[in-house]
Amino acid sequence: MRVTVMGLGRFGGGLGAARYFLDRGHDVTVTDLAPATEFAKELNLLRDLGRFREVFGEHCASDFRLVDLVVASPAVPWDHVLLTKARKSGIQVTTELERFLELCPAKVLAVTGSNGKTTTCHLALQLLRTAGLSVRTVGNMGKSLLPEVETLSPKDWVVAEISSFQLEVMRSNAHRRAKNLIEAALITPITPNHLDRHETFENYRTIKASLMSELAPQGRVIFDGGGSSGEFLNQSAAALGLSHSDVGMAAARPWHLGLGNKIHAYNLGQALALAQCADASIGPEQGQLVADAFRGLPHRLEDLGEFSGLRFVNDSKSTTPEATAAALSAFRGPVALIAGGYDKGLDPGPLLKAAVLAQRVDLIGQTGPKLARALESLGVPLGLHDSLQGAFAGALAAASRPGVLLLSPGHASYGMWRDYRARGDEFRRLLQALL
Repeated sequence: MRVTVMGLGRFGGGLGAARYFLDRGHDVTVTDLAPATEFAKELNLLRDLGRFREVFGEHCASDFRLVDLVVASPAVPWDHVLLTKARKSGIQVTTELERFLELCPAKVLAVTGSNGKTTTCHLALQLLRTAGLSVRTVGNMGKSLLPEVETLSPKDWVVAEISSFQLEVMRSNAHRRAKNLIEAALITPITPNHLDRHETFENYRTIKASLMSELAPQGRVIFDGGGSSGEFLNQSAAALGLSHSDVGMAAARPWHLGLGNKIHAYNLGQALALAQCADASIGPEQGQLVADAFRGLPHRLEDLGEFSGLRFVNDSKSTTPEATAAALSAFRGPVALIAGGYDKGLDPGPLLKAAVLAQRVDLIGQTGPKLARALESLGVPLGLHDSLQGAFAGALAAASRPGVLLLSPGHASYGMWRDYRARGDEFRRLLQALL
């Protein structure tokens, strides 16, 4: 079989797909618009595996015409001209995660939503392990399980984080794929995101809600029933014919977590509701064990420690105004905030409303000037900078002690960094230079 992997990517999916098909003797072409120098480590792993061809800096039309299968990175728009032509020619277009789910013999718990997905998946994984279950994680979390899919059995569990980009493909391919993949689905609150791709909030949340159509018989969907997001999901569940017993509500409780903030407590409440779908005996005792050991994940309200009377927190994964608003609500006392980035066309209102509570805001990126004008009219002390280094220095000089210096951009990293991880790593380096 001839396979084209479109987008080697930086989060494991393209590499995993290429390895899977090469290991099984197929002809594989990897194509990516980025230069090959960005993927030296990945290419070293692939070049000796078999019939491998690489194309970097461009996509060639022939690689999408003279093949049997295209595995596209979720970051590639579904309506990309080359993917559209491939589908019209009868070539199957899929993603690494969709392929994994098609082949996976294990039972799957799936998580989607706008914020907190990775942290919730991690907490669910730990809860299931405390119950003695064999469990792995897959999806939008940086590592592919596709090359290892044959090592899984029906006795295993998989916690899958699924993005709107991945769901978009699954929804479009539903007519040809066996459904009923998911034992239980958790949908975290849905707030506007990726409107530069999905165009409208209605489209975005409809794609998120489509995860419910992948439920196995007797499967359950769990979500927060409050607010407009909850109303929409209730309506979507009813439209799919899901009964009251198929729908569960996730409730948070005051767990004593690392930073002690209510966001992680909420995430743990959701994770507990999901884990109980696999083992109903999982309860407060296991929840507290996981809470006591949890210290946050990299770039997600990650506590980097204290220096000179300030606690430094890396929340670089915050790519929506709502995520930054939630981050600001997590702390008591004065907070110096670093925010701003690439403009995805999102409403900055939630960030602006929450930033009024910050002691100071230092702004960066494409949205910096626009945010500065709005915050200035609200009387918020601020600084506008052309680099994270400048914003860090401004926040450090002005922040009250004791207090928190928080990187929570509320916007994507494009234009300044390759991804949110690189942005958070630079923040960490700036702190380390002080130590």
